[in-house]
Amino acid sequence: MRLTRLGRAVLAASLAAIAIGVLLSYPPSVITGAVCGATLGLDLLALKVILATPSYIEPNPPRLESSRGAEVMVTLRVKGRRPRSVTLMEKTVRGRENGVYELKMTLARAGVLEIAEAGARYRSFLRLVEVDDRIPLRPRLSVTVHPSSLPLMIALLTARGTGMGFHGSPAPPLTGAGEEYAYTDEPRPGEPAYRSDWRATARRGKT
Repeated sequence: MRLTRLGRAVLAASLAAIAIGVLLSYPPSVITGAVCGATLGLDLLALKVILATPSYIEPNPPRLESSRGAEVMVTLRVKGRRPRSVTLMEKTVRGRENGVYELKMTLARAGVLEIAEAGARYRSFLRLVEVDDRIPLRPRLSVTVHPSSLPLMIALLTARGTGMGFHGSPAPPLTGAGEEYAYTDEPRPGEPAYRSDWRATARRGKT
């Protein structure tokens, strides 16, 4: 809990007025300083009452999936006391009047994240005092970050699984040394001799 710039100014004015009133024996100055101090105290008390109100954040959607380096957006709806700003994964955003916070994040690491709470900053009614607090997320926000190469891997696996090439045509058979076996056929004119299957030639009696 700390004083804002306005709060520090009010506190300084209150102390200065009281000091001047005491030194100069001027009661109105003392009264003015006391009123300023009381105003600051009441504002602090009102903020403590607000912080005692139960609240939580409802993420929408509660589960996110994205590629590494991509930008995602999640909507945070505050139920209960409304903070001035919300901080989630080191990203701070201010909310609307209806308690909705729209947060855009760029995820730099692949993996699965479970976020159970978010940071919140509250400011008093007179804007003299502010405090940082933590608010739980209900349900928890689950973020799955895939490697950036995952879409390409899925496309390759899908193309191989369906027997289709990149342009929708049937995938050609692979033949030759060191490649996947396709079939054995008679050699055609112009084909190199090293591609001949000598075991099949011996079994059949012809090249």
